[in-house]
Amino acid sequence: MEARNPVRRPVFFQFRRSLARKTVIQMLLLALIPVAIVSTVTALRLNTLLRDQLNTRIINVTTSFSDQLQTLSQERRETLQTIKIHTNFTRGMDLLLSNTATSSDKANATVYINNAVERLNSGDEPAFDNIAIYDSSGNLIYSSTPLWLSVTATLQQDVQNLLGTNDSRLSFHLPPFYPKQMVLLTASTYIKNDLTQLATIVGYSKSDLPNTLISTAQLYFPTANAYFFTGDKDLVGLGISGNLVAPDRLDDSQLQIIDTVTSQSGTGKIVPVSWLDKQNVFAFSQPIGNLGTSFMVIVPQTYVTSQLEGIGPVNIALVGIAMLIIGIIIYFGTRQTVRPLVDLANVAQSFADGDWSQRATITRVDEIGQLASAFNQMVNQLSTLYRSLEAKVEERTEQLRVASEIAQSASQYTNTSEMAENAVQLLTERFEYPFAAIYLTDETGNYLLLRAVSSKNPVGQELKGSRIPINSPTLVGWVASHNQSQVALDISSTEALEQGNLIVPETRSEVAVPITVSGQVIGVLDIQMDRPNAFDPETVATLQSLSNQLATGLRNILLVMSAQINYEETSLLYRASRQISTATSENQVIDILSETLTHTNHVCMVLDVSEDHMVLESIFDPRGGKGDAALKGITLPIRQGTDNAAMSGTTMVDDLTNPSIFENLLSFLSRRECQHAAIIPVFEKGVVSKIIALGTRESKPYNQGIIQPYNSIAEIVGSTLERIHLLTNLQEHVTELEILTNLSKAISSETDLHQLLDRLHSQIQSVMGSDLGFFVALYNSRTNLVEFPYTYENGEVLDLGPLALGEGLTSYIIRNKKPLMIVRNTRQVAAQLGSVIHGTPAKSWLGVPLMIGGEAVGALVVQDGEREERFTENDLKLLTVLGPQIATSIRNAQLLTEMAHTLRSYDQERYMLNILLEHIPQEVYFKDKDGNFIRISDSYATKFGQKPKEIVGKTEVFLVGEEAARPNIEEDLAVMEENLPRIGVQKEYHIPDGDLTWTVETKIPLRDPRGDAAGILAIIEDITEFRKAEQIATRRTDQMRTVSEIARDATSTLDLDDLLTKAVNYVRDRFGFYHASVFLLDPSGEYAILRQSTGEAGAKMMQAGHRLIVGSLSIVGQATGKNQPVVSNDVLNDPSYYPNPLLPGTRAELAIPLRSGNMVLGALDVQAPTKHAFQPEDINILQILADQLAGAVINSNLYGKAQESLTKHRLLHQITAAATASQSLDEALTAVVSGLRTALTGDRVAVYFTSGQTLLLRASAGYESTTPDQETIPFGEGWVGKVAHTRAPILENLEQDRHSRSDEEGIHSRIAVPIQYTDEFYGVLCLESPRFSAYDENDRELIATLGNNLGVVIENVQLVNRIRLQVERQRRLFEITNRIRRSTDLETILETSVKEIGQALHATRARIQISPAKPETPSEDAIPASPGENGKEVVE
Repeated sequence: MEARNPVRRPVFFQFRRSLARKTVIQMLLLALIPVAIVSTVTALRLNTLLRDQLNTRIINVTTSFSDQLQTLSQERRETLQTIKIHTNFTRGMDLLLSNTATSSDKANATVYINNAVERLNSGDEPAFDNIAIYDSSGNLIYSSTPLWLSVTATLQQDVQNLLGTNDSRLSFHLPPFYPKQMVLLTASTYIKNDLTQLATIVGYSKSDLPNTLISTAQLYFPTANAYFFTGDKDLVGLGISGNLVAPDRLDDSQLQIIDTVTSQSGTGKIVPVSWLDKQNVFAFSQPIGNLGTSFMVIVPQTYVTSQLEGIGPVNIALVGIAMLIIGIIIYFGTRQTVRPLVDLANVAQSFADGDWSQRATITRVDEIGQLASAFNQMVNQLSTLYRSLEAKVEERTEQLRVASEIAQSASQYTNTSEMAENAVQLLTERFEYPFAAIYLTDETGNYLLLRAVSSKNPVGQELKGSRIPINSPTLVGWVASHNQSQVALDISSTEALEQGNLIVPETRSEVAVPITVSGQVIGVLDIQMDRPNAFDPETVATLQSLSNQLATGLRNILLVMSAQINYEETSLLYRASRQISTATSENQVIDILSETLTHTNHVCMVLDVSEDHMVLESIFDPRGGKGDAALKGITLPIRQGTDNAAMSGTTMVDDLTNPSIFENLLSFLSRRECQHAAIIPVFEKGVVSKIIALGTRESKPYNQGIIQPYNSIAEIVGSTLERIHLLTNLQEHVTELEILTNLSKAISSETDLHQLLDRLHSQIQSVMGSDLGFFVALYNSRTNLVEFPYTYENGEVLDLGPLALGEGLTSYIIRNKKPLMIVRNTRQVAAQLGSVIHGTPAKSWLGVPLMIGGEAVGALVVQDGEREERFTENDLKLLTVLGPQIATSIRNAQLLTEMAHTLRSYDQERYMLNILLEHIPQEVYFKDKDGNFIRISDSYATKFGQKPKEIVGKTEVFLVGEEAARPNIEEDLAVMEENLPRIGVQKEYHIPDGDLTWTVETKIPLRDPRGDAAGILAIIEDITEFRKAEQIATRRTDQMRTVSEIARDATSTLDLDDLLTKAVNYVRDRFGFYHASVFLLDPSGEYAILRQSTGEAGAKMMQAGHRLIVGSLSIVGQATGKNQPVVSNDVLNDPSYYPNPLLPGTRAELAIPLRSGNMVLGALDVQAPTKHAFQPEDINILQILADQLAGAVINSNLYGKAQESLTKHRLLHQITAAATASQSLDEALTAVVSGLRTALTGDRVAVYFTSGQTLLLRASAGYESTTPDQETIPFGEGWVGKVAHTRAPILENLEQDRHSRSDEEGIHSRIAVPIQYTDEFYGVLCLESPRFSAYDENDRELIATLGNNLGVVIENVQLVNRIRLQVERQRRLFEITNRIRRSTDLETILETSVKEIGQALHATRARIQISPAKPETPSEDAIPASPGENGKEVVE
């Protein structure tokens, strides 16, 4: 029956649908991603835009509303200011505030003020509903509404806060006159000419504007709410009826929500919060100027989300339509792309099936056509390469075939002589060697016997049977002793070894190859040729393979001769040997070997050997382990390395527990119950590459006869692997040559340096792998720098700067001009070379120098940071051969680049000169040797109203006339004659308007190649402004010297008044100002008090105790309130400026705060008689001066506090000592209160002692009524009772804590501390002071210490009293006892005892009762004896 070939489906039909479908799906997914991203980003952006739009609208609305309210407030403030200058108002205020005013005067004052108020409110719309005047104590002394004066009402907090200020407040709910109403309060202080503040004018304005603003805001945002949040924590909104309403009280959580919104008022952003009604809203707060109120708009978040919900379906529909259109385009585009690719794939498949005539049809000019063209080129090259390789492989195969025939014929003989004779005969016949001989070792192992010889010369035949010592200095003897092949390429020039071995006369070259069995030399194969250099490395390798075959034959003969040979097993192994010898790959060899071992009764393992470990490639166990297959690939360490195994040959182990280099392998076999083991190495070129491990569970150990077949198969495996690797290396060598050619073509045709290095990197990647690091270093001998024009590391091209030629590996190969390859222990090898590696070293490093003309111009380096042993000698050879060509290409590219750069530099310099002359501000001109202009800058031509082209070729006479031009022409000719430059000559000119100008002129002769002056270059620069700036700088220097002197004085003196006096006088005199003052803040921080001032006006203000409110509208008040400099360069046009009648000449004023960190200490105030007198430089210098003064103030305060603290501690010691020395408790308390009273002049001192849960006054000092109002205080009541309850000190400064109220008027500071000793509480020590901030934490600690000391004193006094009482009782008891002893009758004894005991115990009644015991009548014991009956009673 005729065989039928199966029909193979074309590639097009196998893959077309799959490729097209996958491409369409992938493209649709790729298209969906940006569409989805765009849709998502659009939705997010739309949400952001809606929020930003809402934010902008809210900000615009709230800002507009805030401006309206501030405008209203400003109008009311200006209106209120006008009333103070009204004559009737001033007259009325003088009467009203007069201390001697009568009732009639006050009535007249009211009339005057009413007249002024009526004029103020005479417009169509009255400015104020009511105007009230409060004196400095907060009492209402006038109201434009008389009803106010007849009603007693508590002063509202907002009004109280406005007293003494010029501020405004927007307040809600001011009963009884403005309940539940929004009122604008406007305050203005009334000050006498001596700057004494007498009263505060407060205007009350009701306006519909707040109601209108809230309504308008809600019209802008239909779902929103608007509120005013006042300083009294009132949230005012619009009620159902349209009136303003506010909750009676907001709890802490609601206030926290509002605080969250108001705290973000400065960011300009809406705040998402959960509002008071738990609704998610966007909130925005806008503070309204200085009205103490914020305007808030609350918009539900649904306002934004509802607009987004309507856009979602539209977006989804658009995405669907877009995806449909994209899908159609992708489908048809994919068909156009896939079809030619499928045709190309069919051609490639035919070529792969062996049809080498197939070529791709080129029908397109795009990338697919380029791919088809490249494919055809690749097919042509592969065809050529295949034919070349086929010829070389055929030649090598013939040699291996002969070697195989020799090996097969060797197996037919039963003695070594016949086998050796046949082998040498075949060598001379097939390889046409003129001489071939085989030496075998004798029984002693000391000599080599010539067992077989084949020679064309009869002399050679006569040598058979000759004998050579193994240790003799001959070529054959050396090979036998060293177990290494040796080649003598030219016998006549060989000096290393004697020619003592047997050589025929015509021999010119010789090779000797050892015949080795199990690592032991049993013979030598000797080949001689009649021409020099006849043996190349490949021939030697073939002979080595032949010697291995001969060794195998000899081993076979030895096995036949062994009585213990297992013939069935040996036959199996020999059949496997034939299969192994014909294998074509390493995997095939291992598979055949592993399959063969499965038919034995041993536990068999095949392992691949590395330097320090073995990898299991196959395992067989006759008992069959289920997990054996999974063990493939495990690693077993070798403790001492493979060289020890190579030296030892086959190892038979009877005790698997003894330590050895294979202890891990033996332990593995031991766990499988093996009792004996054999380790058989497989050698490739004398190096162990594989290991065959055998294990037996039988008690009988291995011997040479059992192991011999396995040694033979190991040798066959080794020789076969050598043959396979030889063919593989040959193919790799041909491939590398082709790659080298392509690489050379690629880099030799490129002239651009960057593209050259990029193509070089691409070619090296294709040869050595894309995961390697790669860089090119170029050495610049002039700068001694190594530059890195191209660096590739971790998948990206890096930009590295130049480095000095140092101690690294790159510098090493540049210096030594030799290639370097390191494949392990990079850091240690570099250290041995004298190089230093910074950072993490590469695991493998390969570099070659780039040489031109015997000099190293750089280096080419590749490296692997992950793997060792990455590079081979072939890689080193490839880069070494390529290095000179790369260096030449780089030098050519550099030369071309430098040439192009030079041309560009010339054009650029010419262009830059033109630009320079067109735009340089200095005047520049060039002249020839005759004085004619060659080139002129535009600035020079413009100076004379000319254009540069009009002046070229002319002289200065054309510009200014002969007389004016003569000096400059003569000077230019003199410079050219002297041929010396004149640099930086300053000149002064008078211009027609009488002012001066200064110039700096530089004139340089232009020399020809001989050095003679051929022209002149002149550069003229106007330095008039610089000279003026220099004069200003001199003035600034004087000012800084003044600052320095004050700074020196500040560090050398503690006299603050003297320092401040010098400072203000220096500022006035040396800075040229009108007046200077220094203000310091009082302890409360409410007032800035004048401390030093210049001139007579300053003395008067200091004498009057001039002070300003911190934060007021005055310049000093603003500076201290804002903690920043405040300047008014035109005070007459400054509405917030209040003129000082003592300084009428002030036209500009500057106040700079004295501060330490964020704490304001005072202010430096400087006034000038001219407008705009203060420049930024003045402010900066004065700020430095102010900082120096602030430091001096701090030092003075610290010194004062230190002295005060020292004084107080001394006083504490004196008081404690006096109290301790007191004889009684009252005396000690008197010493304490009197001492404190003396030290703290004007302060009140009181001591309370405990009585149960009540405090009783025990001692006091400083009270007007001798004692405090409260002499008895329960625990927990008042500030004193609180100390008794908590046992903790209390410090209160009442002006800072408005929730604390003094029990008496005039008390502003107080301290109370417990008096206690250990856990015993005795009472409370109290101090009260009329001064503000009279006490601080140090005082509290000091007084607390005094309280503890007083507790110790009280404890000591009580202890002394107890001891005194105890002594007195002991004395009385002794006296009573003596009296009783002197008495003789019972009556006297009883009477004396009762009397003395009562007196001793201070008892009012004492009684002694004696009742005789009567057991028989126990009821009588309960009957008390009457007085005088068996008892004695004394009543006192």
